[in-house]
Amino acid sequence: DFQEADSIALTSTDRLLRWFCTHVSWQLGLAARLTDYWDESLGSKVSCKIYFETYLLEQIGQPIVLAFSDLNRLFEHPQTGSDFLSMLRFWHEQSRQDLRWRKLRLLLVHNSELEVGIPTQSGNSTGLDVGLSLSLPSLTLEQVQILALKYGLSWAEGEAGQARLQPLYHLLGGHPYLVSLALYHLHHGLSLEQILATATQPSSIYSQFLRETLALVQPRPHLLVALQQVFSADRAVRLDTAAAYPLESMGLIQLEGLLARPACELYRCYFLQFLAEVSVQAVSVQTESS
Repeated sequence: DFQEADSIALTSTDRLLRWFCTHVSWQLGLAARLTDYWDESLGSKVSCKIYFETYLLEQIGQPIVLAFSDLNRLFEHPQTGSDFLSMLRFWHEQSRQDLRWRKLRLLLVHNSELEVGIPTQSGNSTGLDVGLSLSLPSLTLEQVQILALKYGLSWAEGEAGQARLQPLYHLLGGHPYLVSLALYHLHHGLSLEQILATATQPSSIYSQFLRETLALVQPRPHLLVALQQVFSADRAVRLDTAAAYPLESMGLIQLEGLLARPACELYRCYFLQFLAEVSVQAVSVQTESS
């Protein structure tokens, strides 16, 4: 889990790969023997490959799954992230021709609100366009009810419980993370009425998530314009591909062809509120100038 990595470990490829190898060794119950395999003259990526190939994979008698959670933390460090993902891509290719590497199965989990891939110095995208790509679909109301019961929310049982969950489902559109966050806070004592009433306010349980999502869109005026078109319309809106696909990858809209709808009511309310405030500020500045 990259949430466990110290910030300094993400600032250089060598620090990251040393942390990575040590962490995997510990997970497998093996001693970390980096000094026996690390060679500065070969570089960090080759040293990491040698460590896995001649030490870790040799100790393992059966295939293992290596899962990376919160991979999107690497997106904040383009050079380190690019080096790490290109290394994983090479390992994936190695598995096609080297039996040792077939023991290693890679599972990469990242936030879909962040666009996939890290720009390299050449401007290309690196690393995540190999293997099988799976997107977690929106939950149905029935699935939200099942999840609520697993959180111990007994009031969600039966038809009455499903009816009580309906406003939350309408707000979140079955978004897996947003639903889980709501159920987590409900389990810890927050009321459903509080969550619904404060959804777009600074005190909301979604406040940080919404601000981070806004920060992805705000530097790109053409995406804000497209969002305003979609979120202010009462029917699906046709968007050009330059806006449609980035917004879909961020999870803000749902596409049927090039016709776009809001992914959920929470996004629609939050972004329309933000765009209205920006419009008021622009008018105020214009009035003061004149």
